[in-house]
Amino acid sequence: MKASEQRALTQIREDAAALVAALGSRAGAQTLYLAELAAGGQAVEDAGANRVLGRGCFPEQAPRFARRPMVHVLTLDLAQVPGAAHAVSVYVHNLEEYSGLELGEKETRVVPSLEEPAADADGIPFVLHPVLVPAVATLGGDDDAALRGLLSKTGPTTSRKQLQRLRKLLHAWTPGYVGGHGPIGADRPDYGHFLLQWRDIPGLNLGDGRRLVVYEEGGFCGG
Repeated sequence: MKASEQRALTQIREDAAALVAALGSRAGAQTLYLAELAAGGQAVEDAGANRVLGRGCFPEQAPRFARRPMVHVLTLDLAQVPGAAHAVSVYVHNLEEYSGLELGEKETRVVPSLEEPAADADGIPFVLHPVLVPAVATLGGDDDAALRGLLSKTGPTTSRKQLQRLRKLLHAWTPGYVGGHGPIGADRPDYGHFLLQWRDIPGLNLGDGRRLVVYEEGGFCGG
């Protein structure tokens, strides 16, 4: 991990711990998993079956679009993240021409698997760093009133600054994070269980400053 990334991770953990302590039982603390592309050695072993691109852990399960196999962009190994399935894989119809702007469009597919995944040698491995954060850290913009209500019951100035910094750091974290209530700074569907937000997948056209937002029901390109 680069020195700048290590500093950001340390700041995230410090701000999150301070907010959880300040909010107490109102924090609704939950674990986020910050992703880091593995550089090799032990980091690759720690990645399990987590992979970006490649053939995917279950190429035989790849969905089809216009009668052609879709392109694997990410597999999340749920051995490191609590979930009903063993793994979840995300596919898009085309890397360069990706245009999945709304949840439910067929250009993006989310495929759960009950089989234990095997590591894909062709993909880029990534590791996950667990961080305990208050639930308010990943609430959407529509929840600002609820955030202000919570923070006003504690040390308002310090907690508000910590929350703003925490959300900014999480929003900027590359390549992305797993878990929480939803993506920061992106549209949110009225239904669905949020899985992850991701940015900078090599070759995938997400547009300027946008990210791949993934729910159990599907994914889309969000702001």
